[in-house]
Amino acid sequence: MDAWTFPVVVHAPCTLGSLHTMHPGERPEVVALVRDSLRSTPWVTVVGAPGSGKTTVARAVAHGQDAVWVSARGEDEERITDLILDAIGIQRTPGETAEESLVRALSDRDVLVVVDGLATFLPGVAEAVTRILGACPGVRLLVTSTDAAGATTECVVRLRPLALPKSEAHLSGPAYELLMARIRRAGGEEPGPDEARRVRELLEATGGLPLLIELLAVQIAAVGLENVAPLTQVTDSLQAAYDLLSPRAQLGYRRLAQMVAPVSLDVLADVVGLPRAEVAEIAMTLVSRSLAEVTQARQFDMLAPIRRHGRAIASTSPSDVVEARRGLVRWAERVMALGDDRGAADEPWLADLATMKSVILTAAAEADTLPAAYSLANRSFSPLYTAMLARDAADILEGVVLCGDGPPEIGAQVARRAAITVCELRGSFAGLPLLDNAESQAVRSSDPDAERARNGSIRSEMFLDAGDLEAARKEATLALEIGAADSYLVRQTRRTLADIAVSRGRFAESEALCAQIITGASPEELWMALSAQILRGRMAFERGRVLEAQALARTAYDMGREAAEDRMALIAACLLRLTGARVDEATPARDSLPWALRVPVMLLDARDLWRAGHARLAGQHAADLVALAQGSQLGRDLIDARLLLGGILVDLGDESQALSVFLVALEESVARGMPLRAADALDALAYLGSRRSIPGVEQWWGAAAEVRSSRAAVAWGGAARFRAGVSVRGCPEGWIRHGEVMNACLDVVRGAVVGSVDGKAARVPPNPGTGWLLETLTKAELTVADLVAEGLTSRQIAERLFISPRTVDAHLAHTFRKLGITGRARLAALMAEARGSHPGG
Repeated sequence: MDAWTFPVVVHAPCTLGSLHTMHPGERPEVVALVRDSLRSTPWVTVVGAPGSGKTTVARAVAHGQDAVWVSARGEDEERITDLILDAIGIQRTPGETAEESLVRALSDRDVLVVVDGLATFLPGVAEAVTRILGACPGVRLLVTSTDAAGATTECVVRLRPLALPKSEAHLSGPAYELLMARIRRAGGEEPGPDEARRVRELLEATGGLPLLIELLAVQIAAVGLENVAPLTQVTDSLQAAYDLLSPRAQLGYRRLAQMVAPVSLDVLADVVGLPRAEVAEIAMTLVSRSLAEVTQARQFDMLAPIRRHGRAIASTSPSDVVEARRGLVRWAERVMALGDDRGAADEPWLADLATMKSVILTAAAEADTLPAAYSLANRSFSPLYTAMLARDAADILEGVVLCGDGPPEIGAQVARRAAITVCELRGSFAGLPLLDNAESQAVRSSDPDAERARNGSIRSEMFLDAGDLEAARKEATLALEIGAADSYLVRQTRRTLADIAVSRGRFAESEALCAQIITGASPEELWMALSAQILRGRMAFERGRVLEAQALARTAYDMGREAAEDRMALIAACLLRLTGARVDEATPARDSLPWALRVPVMLLDARDLWRAGHARLAGQHAADLVALAQGSQLGRDLIDARLLLGGILVDLGDESQALSVFLVALEESVARGMPLRAADALDALAYLGSRRSIPGVEQWWGAAAEVRSSRAAVAWGGAARFRAGVSVRGCPEGWIRHGEVMNACLDVVRGAVVGSVDGKAARVPPNPGTGWLLETLTKAELTVADLVAEGLTSRQIAERLFISPRTVDAHLAHTFRKLGITGRARLAALMAEARGSHPGG
């Protein structure tokens, strides 16, 4: 077969590579025109009638490029930005719009985004596209549609029908070449010279539409040239092609048309209701006759006109629709693990995740199938959680819960798990409403107290991620008291308490808990045992036993990989990287990770940049991570981000800003009860204070030393650097109590630091007429707006503030929306007026 026998559909960033070979229907001259247009303009729309070959041209253009392909067939146009985010694996930062998330994700990338099959452009879409492309200079957009957006920034390439032979005496040209190629592929014989007139008549009837020509070729190969009637409409051609299929192939055609996403052969076998081998034969028949296509993931799909035709036929026989739905449920029940806590990141059904999501949410929409939806959603949680597919997990579990209460035996559990996934997607406390739902569903369960205890265990995890260690401890302790009879809950809650104890530097307490967690853990509880192993490694590292920490982390990593516990393997890999060990396994795309994993991984990335000598770039990343940790309410990671940023600022020579950053890190560490991180901040502040001749800084070093000595801990990373060669004086009484930094210490350090930092000039009071805008903007947005008024570019602002250009653009997007303006010039004029000056003055 030719290389293009199985059409390729790209669903993610990729290069088509050798899977693609140019053929006559791709119109090389049009492909060249589109490619040339994309070099001079960032947005090209290929417009043409259904069946004119728009998708084929787009695939040829994307061949060999870094391309993100989004299929918009049958999708709501309002979801296009979300579809692009899904295709590139990006999650929204809490508080961001989809447009802002796209700008953040694509502002520094060189990529071609293809949106295939857009039905129409809704009002406002063209303006949004223009804004996004303006903020992302490396992005090019290729859209295929039946109409253009009409935007001034859009270049339109209208796809005309293929050129037809001018006479039967000289049959040639793209339409004829495509017909002959498709006849050969379908196993037919090419018409002879004496049939030239008939060939030309049939080609003229197609109007040069590639889809009609391909279907015509299939009919010629099947029944002979003399038995084919001229076809002028796509529906007529499809019907003729359908009539030539065997009854089994017709059944497969109708059932495949019911699918909302590409499906694997396993799914299709259940949907058709025939043995897998027979369905494979049916599927390849449909592909060979241009009625279906095979994606790059080896899944089966249909073009939009073909799917519409298949559904129209099926609508005359309602049993097809019903049986297709039953087949999907049958497949879902068959492939889903039986236990609620079974399943791993390598579950085969994850390849058909879009179909599984559709099955579950369709079932949830009907009252009589809602219990089945709850059951499937519950069993989907473990594979999705271990595979770190937070967005998909939230879509499924939250979507089911919002449809109504579930069966008493699992309703609270599903709501609780929905809360977990939503927190991972939108921030530490975003799942609280769903946890409230779990509380209400717990009342109907056979053991309400057990369900409430499990809810409390999850609530303690939310507080832990947010850095509220005392609230997390109280919730976990209460959960243990209520649910003492539940061995899984007890082990899970002990894991939370062990994590809290590590953050508080209470290593003996954590060691005892870890031993209890690891001993006797069942296969379903493996992730807890691995987590305890990683916590032991972290404690060894805090105490300076680096080789022991690496050994513990390596064991957890290897076991996690073997068991497809991807989440635990990634956390172990983070500890290995922190200790300086090499990790060969590639980390998933950062923007696809849940927030609680993404921020720590990106902190290590920034640290690596710093170590490699790229301090300014590392500082921009660290500043971004401070904002991300704040937005997603990850309190512990926020302190780590501040400590990293402060160290980088010292290297960059900005000691005043570094003092402020370290002081905030100290305040937050003390408030959250994280004494070892407070000691790190004290070391840095003492170092900077000594350079400014602040008296008494030796006592600050002494306080940090006392915090560590009671735990046999050591200074590492930046803290070790700031302690090199210092003389330590005893710690004043009342500064440290039971190993914790007291407010007496914090007050002295704060007073000395604040007094040493140069004050900034007072701002000019705003004019009464425009003062409202200064109150409307946040401090960060106001700072960026002031610099815009000074005429600085986004990159210059980023360098001035030690943040990335995409963060600057995100602040500007928020500012423009709040003020109802669209450009930097208007913002500069408003700021000049608000500050009581004139533009340019």
